[in-house]
Amino acid sequence: TLTMTNLTLQNFTNSDSGTPLFSGRGSISLDHLLIHDNNCIASIAVCAFFVNYDTSIDQHISLTNSAIYSNSSFAIIASISAGEGSTGNVFMNIINNTFYGNDGSIIALENDMPGSAINLNFVNNTVSHNNFFETNGWLLGVASEGASTNANAKNNIFDNNIGNDAPNNCGSFAFTSQGGNISNDDTCNAFFTNTNDKNSTDPKLALPAFINGTYILALNSDSPAIDNGLAGGLTPAFDQRGLSRPQGSAPDSGSYEYYIAVPGLPNTGTGNPAPVNSNLIVAVAILLATTTALVFY
Repeated sequence: TLTMTNLTLQNFTNSDSGTPLFSGRGSISLDHLLIHDNNCIASIAVCAFFVNYDTSIDQHISLTNSAIYSNSSFAIIASISAGEGSTGNVFMNIINNTFYGNDGSIIALENDMPGSAINLNFVNNTVSHNNFFETNGWLLGVASEGASTNANAKNNIFDNNIGNDAPNNCGSFAFTSQGGNISNDDTCNAFFTNTNDKNSTDPKLALPAFINGTYILALNSDSPAIDNGLAGGLTPAFDQRGLSRPQGSAPDSGSYEYYIAVPGLPNTGTGNPAPVNSNLIVAVAILLATTTALVFY
């Protein structure tokens, strides 16, 4: 597994082809990244592109505790399985991230390998003020006959996202809610039917700000996201900026955990950052100024 932490990808423009981050095979773990102000419209039109070319092994993709904002693309993150006769599956965990002010849908899944599956877990993310591609919502997906794409959403906040200049948090691609999700519009009504799911509910987010080295939208004190999340499973033990969960009776929805002051102690509102591994382990990396910033095979 390739592990990358504390990395910033910014101001990338693909004049012909390429993408700021590309992984051709194998597993990759990304933590505490800042991905912002990249123009990924040309050619692939994806800012973080993961392809599973391997026909025999599973691919694991993890993106955690990161901020992805002010990028332009067809989709910010894409996972594609390409080949014939593959039995290799993809497992993608997108947990504790902020997606803000992007042009393009958040996730695109395409599986062209019969007999295989792409499995997405989208947990405790805050997705706000993005302009999704055409009439699509946060998630796009397609699968060939005999292949499948599966997506689960838990403890997320979807707020003021649009498609074709109209409110459109969820779009039409099917996914499964595992509860604890909040949408400020009614486009998620068909999906958000599980425990603590809330539709047409203002999550009452603060303006984006840098806190503990990451870009995040805090919860206001009257936010319905406070204590709205569900524990267990892939619910993280810390929020995006490193504050332990839960602070109250249950974890909060979204990437931010509201700070509960302890009597007699100063209320900093930030909590303690989770320890971050500063080591960057790169198996193969090719740095190109105008095509692909990081390539892994």
